[in-house]
Amino acid sequence: MFEGRGPQQETIAIATSCLEAVRDLDGKIEKFGQSYRARARRMASMVYETGLLSTIAYLYAKATKDTYEKVVKANMPGTGKMDPQVLRNEQGKLPRNEELAHAAYLNHILAYISSKLGRDGQEKDPIGLVKTLAENPVELGVAESLLRPFLIELKHLAEAVLEAEE
Repeated sequence: MFEGRGPQQETIAIATSCLEAVRDLDGKIEKFGQSYRARARRMASMVYETGLLSTIAYLYAKATKDTYEKVVKANMPGTGKMDPQVLRNEQGKLPRNEELAHAAYLNHILAYISSKLGRDGQEKDPIGLVKTLAENPVELGVAESLLRPFLIELKHLAEAVLEAEE
């Protein structure tokens, strides 16, 4: 998909694609972009401070399993967008923006890690990916070093294009 590009160009292209999906969803869910922007600003430093595994666990706890699974199902293949109808519960209500933003951000970083490590699809199971990385310190180190530039680009782009929380 991003063939012929250098690593930095590919990272920026993927981050841009993630932000386009967020902006699209922000147009359909009021203030979603603000919540996502707040996650992008805070979580990049959390990886540095507490490590990738702890950050994934934190995001998954804040997202909740149900909301995370809905975000994974809502991703429309080939479009880079999410279907907001899939995110609704039986009563037609959406999850809280903060919960949804944690889930979307977690999905973006796990999808990035999975693709970079050649484990496409493993982002659907955050606990399984955490277990795999915890059992393999070399792969964890590689994942963390690959993820850092992506998180920084995601943060910069979110700050540039999404409104700040009030």
